[in-house]
Amino acid sequence: RKRTNRSTLSLALSAATVLGVAGLALRRWLASASARTTTTSKRRETGSVPLVNSASMVKVRNPRKGETAENDTPQPWIDKLKRHCTAPDDVVVPSERVAMVPFHSTPVQRLHNVPLLPDSVRLWVKRDDMTGLELSGNKVRKLEFLLADALRQEATDVVTVGGVQSNHCRATACAASQLGLKANLVLRVEEPRLVDPESSDMFTGNLLFNRLVDADIALVSKSEYQRVGWKELIERRGRQIQEDDPSRRPYLIGVGGSNWLGTWGYIRFVHELEKQVRSDETLP
Repeated sequence: RKRTNRSTLSLALSAATVLGVAGLALRRWLASASARTTTTSKRRETGSVPLVNSASMVKVRNPRKGETAENDTPQPWIDKLKRHCTAPDDVVVPSERVAMVPFHSTPVQRLHNVPLLPDSVRLWVKRDDMTGLELSGNKVRKLEFLLADALRQEATDVVTVGGVQSNHCRATACAASQLGLKANLVLRVEEPRLVDPESSDMFTGNLLFNRLVDADIALVSKSEYQRVGWKELIERRGRQIQEDDPSRRPYLIGVGGSNWLGTWGYIRFVHELEKQVRSDETLP
């Protein structure tokens, strides 16, 4: 009986956690829905997330929150990057990013009592898990630049691809929803024909978040993913979107958002960490 009671309690706590997370996400997106607009130009003026010029340190006010954000990729870092490139003239510096991280920087904290770690070793962690629950940790750093490019190109949709419980896809769907863009996810499963779209498995984890922000989900088998490749899959979905409605403009994002533009998110990350280490004497 004690074992049964513990199992029941565990299930109840798990259910409460899922419902709590779902409720938190739903409240956030309902609250931000009023700030969404139907045109890109209007989004630039009244959107809930500020656009930041990444080349000139210009501060841009967030109209809804009354906050400001600034670029953290200063010219010295850009010059340093060019010096280490074989073709410095080919280095493209993105002109904009979307400031979506709710802090000027994520904290650096020391971990104590780490198992198997020698006493002489001190371990510090930069807490990118604190960028926001729905934005999935460090994934948002790449999306700040990728989605700024989508807005610059006046996209109406974003299309990306990943595993059925992909953190990147979840982060993309949530971030796109904040900016008034329609998210389209191509998700890889063993065999789509065997998946019941209304089964409980399709309402768990990241899939639940994707549904809460009204992402369009298309399932693809692992065999087709390997045969066709992710690039063709998102290009195919982009063509389908335009065939259904020629006025829609899909913006394609590859696996994990890992391309030259997304990399700038981690250039900013390193500079952010460098500033923290220099300004805080308690850090190594």
